[in-house]
Amino acid sequence: MSELRSRRRDDNTKDNDSNCTHTTLINLADGEQSNSGNQGDNVLAELPYNANRGTMHPNDTMKHDLNRRCKNDEEQGKEVNTDKDTEPTIQLAEGEQPVSDDQYGFAELPDLTSATVEVGEPEEPQQQQKKKKTVVLKENKIAISFIIIPMAILGTLIRIGLQRLQTYDGQPVFALVYAQWIGCFIMGMVVQQKDFLMQWYLPIHVGLSTGLCGSITTFSSWQLDIFKAFSNYDAAAHYRGYNILAAISQLLVTLAMSLNGLVFGYHIGQLLSHLPFIHSNTLSEIIPHGFSIRHLNRHDVLIILIGTLSWIGVILAAALTTHQRSLTLACVFAPLGALLRWHLSVLNTRIWKGHFFFGTFAANMIGTLILAIVTLLQSGVDMSLIACDVLHGIGDGFCGCLTTISTFMVEISNLPLKYTYRYGLISIILGQCFMFLICGTYIWTHGVNPSCPPT
Repeated sequence: MSELRSRRRDDNTKDNDSNCTHTTLINLADGEQSNSGNQGDNVLAELPYNANRGTMHPNDTMKHDLNRRCKNDEEQGKEVNTDKDTEPTIQLAEGEQPVSDDQYGFAELPDLTSATVEVGEPEEPQQQQKKKKTVVLKENKIAISFIIIPMAILGTLIRIGLQRLQTYDGQPVFALVYAQWIGCFIMGMVVQQKDFLMQWYLPIHVGLSTGLCGSITTFSSWQLDIFKAFSNYDAAAHYRGYNILAAISQLLVTLAMSLNGLVFGYHIGQLLSHLPFIHSNTLSEIIPHGFSIRHLNRHDVLIILIGTLSWIGVILAAALTTHQRSLTLACVFAPLGALLRWHLSVLNTRIWKGHFFFGTFAANMIGTLILAIVTLLQSGVDMSLIACDVLHGIGDGFCGCLTTISTFMVEISNLPLKYTYRYGLISIILGQCFMFLICGTYIWTHGVNPSCPPT
């Protein structure tokens, strides 16, 4: 029979106005020694007790009865809890959320409400921001529409040129990833210098971001490459398990390289802010004029002329030459895809604003769906060489410019964390569903029978 001993310790400290009494009753098992006077007796009392965190030795029983009466906090110089039988208060850091005892271990993790990639200097105080000069800008959608045309053509040429340059025997990585990186890199600089570009000439910002970067990068071709890797479209001599690894490589390498290019572009854009001709002490206020001919200026007229001539030029090139006709046709269809994506972008602020970028999502899904149909036609339908060039032009030009990764990466890096995963996963999974349902059902039943030569 274990002998049970009791120990009672009373420490009384008297002051002019009040006194504090700390009484602790501890039952000690047989063989335990009293630690009266030891300063470390009650070190465990600082931690919140939780019955679910584990049990003590079966022969050990502890019972705490705290009853404190202390004088004023200012006189003592420390905080004292005056409530009876109350556990110590846990001070949470900024951004943390209170949790129940059974989840106490997660209290040191902050509440992640945003996945923003932070670059640049800390935000300026409001007083300094008030000193910034506000520049009034007039937005004319006619000029913006026509500046997208040459930018989309240029972006298509850069993307196709990089793909052809990086396609060779023994290439270390798939060729499309270079175009994705460069497009995201330029996008990072454009986003960082948004105010400067708009104040210099407002349509140039949309032309560079929506027209150029959105056309260099492509979401639909990325989804097609993932599907081809998963289905072993090129009939490589390896086990089926390697198909999964190849598809995962297409997915992760593209995401990593695109995010790397975007962040690096942010850094270079921040570095450019130190140039003497780039002013960062002005803010922009945009006054929309819609598609108004009356508010066009001489710069807008010049942009309209350049956009019109560039589009007419590639149309004539596609009609008058047979050499590189698929490339010229891609340039013909490119402005249509970029302009459609720009018009769909208005849905980003109208549907599920701040939670889901529906305009970009719709553009990426429509382009992926069309590219899946084009790939199916190229795999099992006999057609002429001109028809093959047209399909290549639609896939590389229209679908390539309608879909984008550069804008997609900016969006997922600035959404709150849970909405980032929701938006990203839905976009990728639905894109693969289109590829599997349209291309996969035919390829896995009839095999791969390309009817068009590769470009």
